[in-house]
Amino acid sequence: MKQKIITVTLHKQPPRRGVWAYVLTYIRMTIIVLACSLTAGSVDVAVRIAASRGGTVGGEIFLPLLALFLIYVGTQLKSWTKQILEVLMP
Repeated sequence: MKQKIITVTLHKQPPRRGVWAYVLTYIRMTIIVLACSLTAGSVDVAVRIAASRGGTVGGEIFLPLLALFLIYVGTQLKSWTKQILEVLMP
């Protein structure tokens, strides 16, 4: 019969992160900020369109594309914020 010895350390050091992790973190934070500003802008455009129809024709065609982008960012937001917090606060 063979014995196996397993050692367990309680104070494990976090893995070292390279520069690329910080770059991805700031890219994701920038996307989050842009998504928030797009949300505010699209709400503003929707209110202005509802208030008056005096604008150019076809300006609201990009609103569904903005909505799809915001849905994608919203689904990724939880995992992105978790990764951002792991990188910035180890």
